[in-house]
Amino acid sequence: NTYEENRVMTIRRFLKKCDNFSICAETADAGDYFVEGFPDNYTIFHIMLKGKVKLAEPFSDEFIMLDDNLIDTKHYLYRDRLYHALEDCFIVGFNPLNPKTDWDAQLITESFVGNDMSYLICFDGNPTVNGKEMQRWDYAQLSNKEYSVDNDGILVMFTRK
Repeated sequence: NTYEENRVMTIRRFLKKCDNFSICAETADAGDYFVEGFPDNYTIFHIMLKGKVKLAEPFSDEFIMLDDNLIDTKHYLYRDRLYHALEDCFIVGFNPLNPKTDWDAQLITESFVGNDMSYLICFDGNPTVNGKEMQRWDYAQLSNKEYSVDNDGILVMFTRK
């Protein structure tokens, strides 16, 4: 038997349900494949914390590369998805609880004005927002006010339309 015949998939999955959205995450080794399908997958944004993943609809030549901090994947809503880890990866998905609710996402790198329809989520590092240090998975619903940011991580604002 060759190595490929005996290869064991190393995918680990996580899910956290919040008030208006859920966050899912997967870790995988290079070469692993994982599949998600509707109605189980409402992911409209991916956040890459590590690695590179190829995302495609099964049996399609069309694909996108997930290799940036924040990627819009609304195009794949209501579709089956095939993920191929090209490198060891840690990928996070942002999912509205109601797939018909539209959201925007913005990577936060500096101070900004909040919106009471928005949530701020820390995905990596320890950014400081209004003097409070955040850690991975910390999140807060925002208000219509100015937020000062000292960012050394991955901080994303999701706004419900």
